[in-house]
Amino acid sequence: VTSFEFLVVAVVLFGATSALYGPARFTIMSRIYPDYAGTAIGLTQASGQVGNMVLPAVSGIVATRFVWQAGFLYIIPLLLVAAGGIWFATPNPEPIEDDMGDSAADMSVREIVAATFSPLAVLLTAIMSLAVFIVQGLTAFYPTYLVEMKGFSTPAATTVFALLFASATVVQPFAGTLQDRIGTKRALMTMAGVLVISLPVITVMSSFAGVLIA
Repeated sequence: VTSFEFLVVAVVLFGATSALYGPARFTIMSRIYPDYAGTAIGLTQASGQVGNMVLPAVSGIVATRFVWQAGFLYIIPLLLVAAGGIWFATPNPEPIEDDMGDSAADMSVREIVAATFSPLAVLLTAIMSLAVFIVQGLTAFYPTYLVEMKGFSTPAATTVFALLFASATVVQPFAGTLQDRIGTKRALMTMAGVLVISLPVITVMSSFAGVLIA
């Protein structure tokens, strides 16, 4: 299939289904594992980092040895297996009830919209959007910064960039466990403090080891 319109529709559908999966997994894990929600979410995020590191390389090998479509199609059975595993392994959580004794699932569309656009929800969304904007902006230009400003070679900058995601695989479960132990607010402030300290350090470091540690 070479139709550009078909490609656009397929990409939009893939993005929409991926967007639906993200919020649902956090809600499900928080309800099933209320005492270890941070750890469960951290492990899930870490597994995503592993997939980001491994699957592109595997897809490249498969596409090179066979046809480029195979670099995408081999993932479909893996997604079906994952969907089946989630369906059979996830227990049915107890329904959450509000103060009036009504199930949260019985909320009307107007109540859902009101809760979605409440001041607290809007504030948290703005904070999260700002955090994602900063992180995505930094990671997008980080290799270029290392090459242009620090004088790193392209392979060295690529290595540092790859290790950045590799370290996230280790840190995310730790951050989730930290949240379960000391609370969400303290964990977020701790992680934000580390980020605030590390960014200025990167700008003054010039050696490969120094940037890698920072």
